[in-house]
Amino acid sequence: MVTELTSVSSRAHDTLFLGECSLSGLGERLPLEWPTSPDTPTSPKRDYRSHYIYRGWEDLLDTTRWEYMSDFDWVLRLVDFEGLRDVLAQRLGWTSARGKKPFDPVSMFLFLGWQITNGWSRAQTLRNLRDPRYADYVERFGFEKNVWPTEGGVRYFLTALGQHSTVDGATIAVALDHDQCVEIAIQYLNQLIAGTVTLLRQAGLITSEAWKQALVCPDGTIHDAASSMRCASVKASCHQPTSPQQPRPCPAQENGKEGW
Repeated sequence: MVTELTSVSSRAHDTLFLGECSLSGLGERLPLEWPTSPDTPTSPKRDYRSHYIYRGWEDLLDTTRWEYMSDFDWVLRLVDFEGLRDVLAQRLGWTSARGKKPFDPVSMFLFLGWQITNGWSRAQTLRNLRDPRYADYVERFGFEKNVWPTEGGVRYFLTALGQHSTVDGATIAVALDHDQCVEIAIQYLNQLIAGTVTLLRQAGLITSEAWKQALVCPDGTIHDAASSMRCASVKASCHQPTSPQQPRPCPAQENGKEGW
């Protein structure tokens, strides 16, 4: 009787994979630097209320620490996120140095990643920033003591990302099985997905051959994640596929309301 191996078991038996993707195998390539397109404009902001700096990975050499480390802890050490600053600045719609001094967008990005991976509420995550036991995270995010983002500030960060993400009217055709094709609205935030895939390929976790067979795509149902408002007119049709030829109906707008 043949036992079907799980993905974890299969990787554990792949000596080539283990050699290339172990800490020692990755050592010469560390840190993995966030890929930034050369045509990405430099952030117009000259100063920030926080400042992310890559803090190194050498503490991983102490294997006794591994038992207490989460996947997120590893990411903070294996990846240098400096290159993400200009990408996020563009996605936030920053065009000049004018206005209030913002938090470093990389600090905010990592803060939100910390919240999501731990399943905390936004309020709980903000409280944890002030807790001395999380001081190592505060340092790696680049926040300064007693200079914290507010709940409104986090909400604004998310809202700005969403508002500047959509490319008006631009779509891309994605081929499906059985000679079918679907039009997907282009979202600039998908560049973050592309960046993470590039990092995985740099680390050797995904081969070029495997990536050619992959399809990563959002479902097109993107609402303002930071908004506390709830649409009272949401129906099943709000989540159906959409395209320029057959746009998704909006019951709220049909009733003379703002809708989405």
